[in-house]
Amino acid sequence: MASRAPEFSAAVPALTAERPVTWPKRTRARLANGLEIVLAEAHSIPKFHGELYFRAGNALVSNRSTGLAEMTATLVRTGTSKRTSRQIEEDLRRLGADLGTGAGPRHQRHQLCRPQRILRAASATGERTRP
Repeated sequence: MASRAPEFSAAVPALTAERPVTWPKRTRARLANGLEIVLAEAHSIPKFHGELYFRAGNALVSNRSTGLAEMTATLVRTGTSKRTSRQIEEDLRRLGADLGTGAGPRHQRHQLCRPQRILRAASATGERTRP
């Protein structure tokens, strides 16, 4: 018995008119220690997404060690002076959060995403990564 190819409807929906994109307003500030902050708020999305970029990429340390910036970026998940890596992972899972790290040629990136309702209830611990 020969198999038949599935039949698809020829009636593909028409594209709708383009809608204007409204980007969130950006606010820039510089802290006393020189850290530049760019804040873009979108209250219609119930999610916090924060990224930190440092001028510490692979190209800036290539004369010392290849891949050093990427390796140090991954240390964020290895533990702190107060929490083990397992505790960090369990906390992230409990909060429904994701912690990402990475490094490019000229930067190192740390990112945190989690539901906004949890962000309001959380408190900062001020912990540092283990050396």
